[in-house]
Amino acid sequence: MGILIAAIALAAAQSAADPAPPASEHRLTPERIETVLAEAAAKRQASEQRAATTMEIADLEPLPPPQLHGEFGISAGTGGYREIFGTGVYPMGTDGVAAFSFDFVDFGNRSYRRNRY
Repeated sequence: MGILIAAIALAAAQSAADPAPPASEHRLTPERIETVLAEAAAKRQASEQRAATTMEIADLEPLPPPQLHGEFGISAGTGGYREIFGTGVYPMGTDGVAAFSFDFVDFGNRSYRRNRY
């Protein structure tokens, strides 16, 4: 039994002492290195040219000012009734609005005949 334990210990010691096989290694030739560097320089130059031709946000024309939207109306009726009204909505910033409304009513002459019972 002692021989068996010694053989196992010897096998374990030999497997730990053996160095691992070297990893496969791939080296580039000097010509290939120069080719790769030239391709990288060409890509960098093309990228810089594209960046130089792109428009910056500051180069864009400013947006026209927002326009006022709304309605306006007039009405007239019997007995001198008249009215004028309007509403305006003006965009402010990217998410705000200002709304203004007015209404003027004149009921005119109220001397119409009333029923008397």
